[in-house]
Amino acid sequence: MSDKPPKRRVLIIANAFPPTGGAGVQRTAKFAKYLTRFGWRPVVWSASYVPSLPLDATLLDDLPDDLDCRRRPTWDPTRRIERTLTPLAELVGGWSAMASLVDGIARRLGRLSRWLLARCVPDEQVIWALSSYRTLRRIIRDENIGVIFSTFSPASNHLLAWMLQKKTGLPWVADFRGLWTDDHEHVGRWVWRRLVDRALEQRFLTGAEAVIAASNAQRDILADRVPHEKGKFHTIPNGLDFEDFDKIPSCHICGTVGPERKKFTLTFAGQFRETQVSPEYLEGIGKFIRRSAEYERGFELRIVGQISDRLRERAHEAGVPLVATGYLPHLEALSEMNSADMLLLPTAIKTSSSSVVPGKVFEYLGSGRPIFVIGERDSTVARLVESLEAGVCVDRNAEAIADALTAYWWAWKEGGLPGGCKRNKLVRLDLEALADRLSGVMIRLIGHTVIAERSLPVREVAAAVPLQTTGTREAEPVEVMSP
Repeated sequence: MSDKPPKRRVLIIANAFPPTGGAGVQRTAKFAKYLTRFGWRPVVWSASYVPSLPLDATLLDDLPDDLDCRRRPTWDPTRRIERTLTPLAELVGGWSAMASLVDGIARRLGRLSRWLLARCVPDEQVIWALSSYRTLRRIIRDENIGVIFSTFSPASNHLLAWMLQKKTGLPWVADFRGLWTDDHEHVGRWVWRRLVDRALEQRFLTGAEAVIAASNAQRDILADRVPHEKGKFHTIPNGLDFEDFDKIPSCHICGTVGPERKKFTLTFAGQFRETQVSPEYLEGIGKFIRRSAEYERGFELRIVGQISDRLRERAHEAGVPLVATGYLPHLEALSEMNSADMLLLPTAIKTSSSSVVPGKVFEYLGSGRPIFVIGERDSTVARLVESLEAGVCVDRNAEAIADALTAYWWAWKEGGLPGGCKRNKLVRLDLEALADRLSGVMIRLIGHTVIAERSLPVREVAAAVPLQTTGTREAEPVEVMSP
């Protein structure tokens, strides 16, 4: 008979989960992976697919074979319209006028359904959340679930968790990977929608027994909404998984791509969006290119991810040599980061942007490549990069951008390009250690001690990095984890 204690069960509500891809999937997937090493047996509840996100089946290889992941189909009216009208279009294919009419009806119905879904409260996944409620109540009742964990976004994850918590009384951990109503993209919504979302968010913040934020700045913004319960707000940053970098072939590590490299490659990973890219960015790169024909021949802006047609056109008008790979599987994207000469990191432009710390920042840091931050020097991400001596921050000014690129191009040409962050500075941002922090939060909530099997290094990391809450005032060198 085994003397190991039974594993605690946690219900993880994450609408987007592998094989669904995208940057927002990584945090929850890594938590599910590493919680199993700290005495937990997660039950993941997700959607079978998310229409707006890519698929990346390679992410499944990183998850434990025995991870209990269950899925419910997403209600996607656009797909149903296509399934209904496609046979009709094929039937009338011989009559071009009729076929065009059917295609036109399908396009209009698709646009209408997307318009309606975009205006659902709190978001387009609300039908998936409501239809999941009864099934999850049964799972909680029959399978000895001890705690509920939900992640934002979408907000429907929190809505479902809030409903379950109200009914079952189980402790609930609400994880905010980013801000909701205080986010720079939410501010532009209609007044009535902001009021409704704000009221829902207030219920979530009040109802959850613990609230996790991805940076101290965002933690403080959320905690100010429930000032009498600030002690339940914690910071657990996104972090990075060293095991991912160990899987990358050595020829792609630290930019060692061979002597054939003839261009200075500035790489951006993720969605190249207009909410991040102001006109000064491409104008500054264009100014740099126009200073010398040698710069034009020896420079490349590489976008590892999606870029809008409008930004692609702006880059062309500015004369920027641009290569866009489209969405790549996660490990391939990491390889692209590691083989870059420098990594581009624009900060968000609008309200509350200074508190945003994108998840890719930590993978940038793990690549060991120098990071070129463009934006506010007092932003959380700029302070993080500079505190780790991982790169430089330049103001959102075309001339300053051109000057900085000129200096770095010549440093690259002469073999003196500075390095990035050293791995030993990132130990506290290892996702295994951060999952241990999350485990500690949940253990405190259920009021029990879970004796989990851990290796000595992980215990040492957990002891060296105490749980950060709004009540803690210990100074730490990594800004996202310091008060």
